Amino acid sequence: MKKILLLGSQHGNELLGEKLHKYLTTHAPDLLPYVTFRIGNPKARRAGVRYLESDMNRSYDPTLSTYEASRAALIERYIKRQQFDLVLDLHTTVCVQPPCLLVADITDANRSFLRATSIDRVIVMKHDIVKTSLIGVLPGAIAIEVANDNINNALLAALSGDIRRYIANEEA
Repeated sequence: MKKILLLGSQHGNELLGEKLHKYLTTHAPDLLPYVTFRIGNPKARRAGVRYLESDMNRSYDPTLSTYEASRAALIERYIKRQQFDLVLDLHTTVCVQPPCLLVADITDANRSFLRATSIDRVIVMKHDIVKTSLIGVLPGAIAIEVANDNINNALLAALSGDIRRYIANEEA
């Protein structure tokens, strides 16, 4: 059985992860045995701010000693210990843009989801900042970035369908 991690709120003011998990719970409970949901930055989430000391998605760096860097190290260890087949790092933006996927590279570890998703914009990030982000330290991780204003039932249903196709090894 495939194991999927939905990681929400690495930035405490980004709610796509929570909204997708709630949608799955209500509208696609058959997917829940495959899915684990975690909040990446619970203190920033409770405060409703992006981060407390450092941008968590730039804190997967063992030389940093911030709260977010300790959370990033904890999450990285947790992901490796749990041996997830797929990690979806869920983000939002205030920019007006269509949904997109961000990866450090296209690999065997993320190719199945890339084939299953209905999102047709994939950005392969080669900039140095990716080296200290989740997608940079975990080659199978995929970040999903959507505009806040686009989070609605249609988007959440589409993401649920992507997860369903990934589990079934189907293409979009």
